[in-house]
Parts: sequence; C-alpha cells; structure tokens
Amino acid sequence: MALIGYDPRKKVDTPAARHPGKLAAPPLEQTVMISRSDMPRVNPVRALWLIPLVGGGLSRAFIIREPETILGRQMGAGLRLWDSRVSRQHCKILLTERTAVVVDLESSNGTFVNDEQIERAELSDGDLLRVGDTVFRVRYMDFAEQGASDDAYYLATRDPGTDLYNRQYMIEALQRECARAARHNYPLALLLASVEGRRIPQEGRLAALDKEARSLAAVLRQQGNEDIILGRYSVSEVAAILPMAAPDEATALAQKAQADYQAGSDVAAPTRVLYIGLAHFPEQADSAEQLLEKAEIMLYQARSAAPPESAQP
Repeated sequence: MALIGYDPRKKVDTPAARHPGKLAAPPLEQTVMISRSDMPRVNPVRALWLIPLVGGGLSRAFIIREPETILGRQMGAGLRLWDSRVSRQHCKILLTERTAVVVDLESSNGTFVNDEQIERAELSDGDLLRVGDTVFRVRYMDFAEQGASDDAYYLATRDPGTDLYNRQYMIEALQRECARAARHNYPLALLLASVEGRRIPQEGRLAALDKEARSLAAVLRQQGNEDIILGRYSVSEVAAILPMAAPDEATALAQKAQADYQAGSDVAAPTRVLYIGLAHFPEQADSAEQLLEKAEIMLYQARSAAPPESAQP
C-alpha cells in the first residue's frame, strides 16, 4: 500500500531507524486485528420515499416513517389516497432495519410491484408500486437527495405565480384522467374559468391576475369535489379536472362556483364576474384533446355572452 507523501528513496529519521533492533514489535497477542465486519456501521440516514407519478392529484413525495403504514381510502390511513379503485385498507408497508416489504390486504383491485400483482413483496430502490390507479416510484434516499428531487418535481409542475399546477401538468393529467375514465367507464368534466371578467389595471396586472387565479382556485376547491385537480391553464384562466362528475353534477358545481366567486366582490369592485366553459367526457369528446377543445369553445361562448354566464352546449 502506497502512503501519500512517502518517498522510499528518502531516509526517514525515526527512533527505529537510528537504533535498529532496539524497538521490537509488540507480542502478537497484544496486537488487535479489526475486520470490516467488526467495525461500527455507518448509518447514511436513508429513508423510504414514495414519489407519486400518476393518480390522485398527488404532488409531493411521501416518507414512510412508521414500522407499519397503511395505504388506503379510509380516514386515518397512514397514506390516504383519493382513488376510487383503492380499497379502504388496500395494502401496508412494513419497515425493518434492512428493507421494506409491501403486503396486500385482500384489496379489491390488487397491489402491483413493477406491473406484477403481489401478495407480499420486498421493495427495492426504483420499483414501481401501483395501488389502484395510483403509481409511486420507490426510492431510498437521504434527506438531501430527496430535497433536490422533490424540489425539481415541484418546480417542474407548478405555476410560480399561484402555486397551482401549471399548464403542462394539467394537459398530462387530463390525458391520464380521460384514459382512466374510459377504462373504468365513469364520467369526467373539464372546467375552464376566466378571471378576465373584472377590469384589472395595466399597472401591476400580472400580480393582480395571480391574485384572481388564487381566489378562483380557492372557490373551486370549496365546492366539495374531493377529486378535483386544479391548475393554471393560462395567465387569465384556471382549469379544473372533475373526475367522476356527471354532467348535471359538474354544471351545478360550475354555477355555484360562479355565484360564490361573484359574491366575494366588494363595493369597490362591482364588476367582478366569472366566465366558465364546461365540457363533459364521454358525452362531448372521445379524447383529452377533444375535451379540451370543447371546453375552450364553451369558454369563448361564455365570454361572448351578455351577461357573463357559464356556457353549456
């Protein structure tokens, strides 16, 4: 083994070099040999993270901390999933000192690891865990790694002015939700709402539109649809995907949101109005692209109408 900074051609001035034979090595029984297996283990502080890829409108990674964590729809589950294909108690993840194991809890639609249905399976770094229609990437990361990964995902999917999902995320989410609705034969609605209805001064316009979009999103979120996915579709428009919302239910939600939003107007802003375009899947569209085009047409018609109102076909 080479020593850093050691030159074998150079004489070393040490007591052993000056007096050879005077300094003997210690007896063998006094020499303590330490093997790698006897050395203390270094804890890298790595933890199990579930990073959402598809489903449920999830946006942040989830850390598994407890020895046993239940995944399911029921209130009080360790990780509650808003997914109609997830059982109340769907599966559980068990943590040991060396690994993590997922166990299916006799769920209706099964638990899958890397597209294979399992009853019990060990989770490795990089595995895909599918619970209902929700897919997670399994990662073992320390907090620095997770922070970088989570921040990158968050910045890539969020609108900086409102903290809502951005346009690209909403388009991809609409494609996923339409495919899921077609596969499981349930309705879906897309709502586009414009916050251009009130006169906004040019000075500070972008900040004012950010504020309007946040207010509108808050109103839509309060309408009682737990599965709603909200995002900013353009600088003046907010989009809402409504999984499992039938046409009459989506129409009632849009009308109530419009009334609630306009009721929030103060005396200084009497022109506060809301334009909504609403489209329904599969009644009006066979794909996400067609549904989006139909909602845009409905929004255009609402803007052209007088007084402002929610446009319906």
